[in-house]
Amino acid sequence: QGDKRVLGQVVEAGGQEEGLRILHLLAGHPSTARFISYKLARRFVSDEPPPALVERAAATYLRTGGNIREVLRTILVSPEFLAPQTRQAKVKTPLEFVVSAVRAAGGQVSDARDLARRLGEMGMPLYLQAPPTGYEDTAEAWVSSSGLLARLNFALDLAEGRVPGVTTDPALGAAPGGDLAALRDELAARLTPAGLSAATLATLEQESRSGSLRPTRLAGLILGSPEFQRR
Repeated sequence: QGDKRVLGQVVEAGGQEEGLRILHLLAGHPSTARFISYKLARRFVSDEPPPALVERAAATYLRTGGNIREVLRTILVSPEFLAPQTRQAKVKTPLEFVVSAVRAAGGQVSDARDLARRLGEMGMPLYLQAPPTGYEDTAEAWVSSSGLLARLNFALDLAEGRVPGVTTDPALGAAPGGDLAALRDELAARLTPAGLSAATLATLEQESRSGSLRPTRLAGLILGSPEFQRR
């Protein structure tokens, strides 16, 4: 029923106004600025964003009274955001992977239930994250042997038309004149603009030598490649 001291400041007794005053104190605190700036930089730059970038973003937050648009502007025009080492530094969450794979395959979705089931198998069931903090945004949460296997299986099933409720573009696995090398290069340029790694190319070559590499399987292997897993 009396005055209170919060974060070194006196909050005068005033009922609901006390709560609003405390919320403003918390929102404008430097620790809040750094916390929010770190999470935004982690989302858009890398799992461990450069401390200097976080500090600049936090300074923008404090200077603008918590204007998130200006904080994002600080991050997105920064040298760290545009640096080569941060390009494709983030791993897609299962939701990002499934959505991007369906889009890349020219998919038309008439029934999304199997897509939702696949997301559950990858560890990200829709709307079932109990903590209010939401699903994790770092590779550590998603990169596991079972999770990556589920992604590869989904990519192969998608490319070969085995995902119920989803139809893909027939041109996805169409090799002109049966030339798998030409199809590989065309798909790689379209689906993984940064290029395929030597390890992925070696896997595709091994599959080709085994005689089991169909055009649709080739498309699935590229959709399931480590390079396509990054955003």
